[in-house]
Amino acid sequence: MENPYEILGVKENCSDEELNSAYKKLAKKYHPDLNKDPEAPKMMVKINCAYDEILKMREKGISYSQYQYSQQAQNNYASSQGYYRNYSSNDIDQAIYSNFEYFYRMGIYNLAYTILQSVQNKGEKYYYYCALSLGKMGYFEEAIECAKQSHNYNPNSNTYSKLIEQLKNSKVEAEKIRKNNSPLGPFVLLIFIFVLLLILTLFIF
Repeated sequence: MENPYEILGVKENCSDEELNSAYKKLAKKYHPDLNKDPEAPKMMVKINCAYDEILKMREKGISYSQYQYSQQAQNNYASSQGYYRNYSSNDIDQAIYSNFEYFYRMGIYNLAYTILQSVQNKGEKYYYYCALSLGKMGYFEEAIECAKQSHNYNPNSNTYSKLIEQLKNSKVEAEKIRKNNSPLGPFVLLIFIFVLLLILTLFIF
């Protein structure tokens, strides 16, 4: 697959504004209504595809090299469907779990979670892996629920108990960060200072 950034003539770390500007410039240059070259329509399709691919990568928060890995994995998975027909659902699920573990280690949590949804026999391991990936993506409520599902399958497991506790703590920390970054924070502080100064002024005079 040709590098979409090279097609648009921008660097991978370019800003969204630079990306959009490069796309519009090329789209204007090769649009079939403005460019009568027989190759213009093909080039326009190529430009559109490249732009769409970059938007997908940025939406998932992955680099071009990571995207190449994910595309290859998906192609391998699709081409292997005929091969897997001769195997049990458990064998297929194990192959899916292996793919999940690979992308989870790579830090591509969105893709890892998406791959996981193909599991046929959803049980203890499935919900545990869901909890791990959802937690990494910041969906703590959903992650906690999945961890609880795993715990229901195996109530004596310390792993699931610890995971639930960790997710709850992460949720609390995330909420604290959100509150501290809230635009109301400085505003409330200013009001407090204003009231304090007003009280001091009344006492002085």
